[in-house]
Amino acid sequence: MPPTRLSWKECVLKIEKQALEDRQVELTVEVPRERLEGAMRAAARRLSQQTKIPGFRPGKAPYQIVLSKFGEEAVFEEALETLGQEVYHHALDESEIDPFAPGIMDEIVSRDPLIIRYTVPLAPEVTLGDYRELRIPYETPEIQDDAVEEVMEGLRERQALIEPVDRPAQPGDVVVLDIYGELTSPEEGEDPVLVDAKGVSVLAEEKTTFPIPGVLQYLEGLEAGGEVTFEHIFPDDYESEDLRKRAARFTIKCVEVK
Repeated sequence: MPPTRLSWKECVLKIEKQALEDRQVELTVEVPRERLEGAMRAAARRLSQQTKIPGFRPGKAPYQIVLSKFGEEAVFEEALETLGQEVYHHALDESEIDPFAPGIMDEIVSRDPLIIRYTVPLAPEVTLGDYRELRIPYETPEIQDDAVEEVMEGLRERQALIEPVDRPAQPGDVVVLDIYGELTSPEEGEDPVLVDAKGVSVLAEEKTTFPIPGVLQYLEGLEAGGEVTFEHIFPDDYESEDLRKRAARFTIKCVEVK
């Protein structure tokens, strides 16, 4: 008889919380065995529905038959697609953490018991001045339906979990990069290095301006392990006057696509 799957109300997660630099927190979560077993069986049913197994109707093949056909690792990976998200959301609730942006599943620390490590970004700390003396006329705004939907979408994104993907980068992806850039013709005594950063997370979209405006054209199609080198001439209206009309060479190595 398959194990009884615990509801999340009955499920007690063992959570270790550690503060990191740059307003982030690390959550190390131990998942009950019953919850993993239930997720594995649900994953096996999904796999057996997607692939015909001789002698059985879709989704009706016994668990051990599915394990034998696909392998335990494949079933585990399928289970983790759903379970990783569920554990993340409930760990946030139990830890009373309000994430500032989507979190990251860093690693599977252990398989038995299942222990998952996440990194959660927190809202930046802001020191306020003497705001009590400020007075601004206030008018009650008219709230439109599309504005409500935009706020709800923002909340959904904040609760989302960013996971690595095995494909080239597309617009909207988060790309983890090692970036090196230097001036091609530095002046005497001038440090030519403009940027030398590793593990930088960059959103692949048109408005991204780091390390240069228009960097999306070089990120799109880049895969983990891939590298691109290009030259760039800063425009004459560039925000940094020292770089206007000057040429630089950049090398970008893709560490991960999410």
